[in-house]
Amino acid sequence: MRHLSANSYALLLQHDCPGIARNITTGADRLRAAVLWHFVHTTSIDALERMDEQQFKDTALAHGYALPPQELPALFKVMTAELRAVNDAFVETETEGHPLAPTTATSPTSPPPSSGSV
Repeated sequence: MRHLSANSYALLLQHDCPGIARNITTGADRLRAAVLWHFVHTTSIDALERMDEQQFKDTALAHGYALPPQELPALFKVMTAELRAVNDAFVETETEGHPLAPTTATSPTSPPPSSGSV
């Protein structure tokens, strides 16, 4: 599996990956994040670049059905560590207001922010 790169991060943002593009609020979000992470980091770069939006969605969905659940704990560990490193880098470089700054997304293990009264 490839490590997180600028382009894979952008691809995950583009496809609304929980934990990247928005906060993880449910177990389903956490699983979707893991499937998309694994899909983006194990599919050939050439194949990813050739896919249109619908092909990406269809292929990622099929990938999720083929991903053995026993692989998830190790995958969550890698995903969390790499996202934490990115978030830490943004904090260290004071990127307040930047779209990738930690204030706009949390790590996969962070609790969702309180939403106040609804």
